[in-house]
Amino acid sequence: MKIGRLGMDKDKAQKAVDKLIKLTKSKQLLWEEAVNPQRLEMTATVNQAFTAQFDGKTLAVCEYHYKDVDEFEVPTWNSEVSISITDNFLKPILPFPRVIGRWELFEIVRDQVLGADDILDSILKK
Repeated sequence: MKIGRLGMDKDKAQKAVDKLIKLTKSKQLLWEEAVNPQRLEMTATVNQAFTAQFDGKTLAVCEYHYKDVDEFEVPTWNSEVSISITDNFLKPILPFPRVIGRWELFEIVRDQVLGADDILDSILKK
């Protein structure tokens, strides 16, 4: 058993993310775009955030950008995806460890919420 942040079992978190992907693809779990996601800290901002209700808890998947500085003090902006159980203000109360599939989940959720398949179908019908 591998332990991630806050003592969460990383293997179990990986299986949970795999299951979230499956539930989202089959439309058994529906997501919505989060309105006014909070700034994470001075060096990180939320680009897009989506939430879903699952067993009375709010799940959030967020893409955020953060500023990093290399050994020559050259700043660069990077992107990352976080998955967490949040409060009503999207403040993470139980973040998942960084597991494989987090980007895949984010992209599937984003496409579901924005209706990417519907847009493509509409384009192809014309």
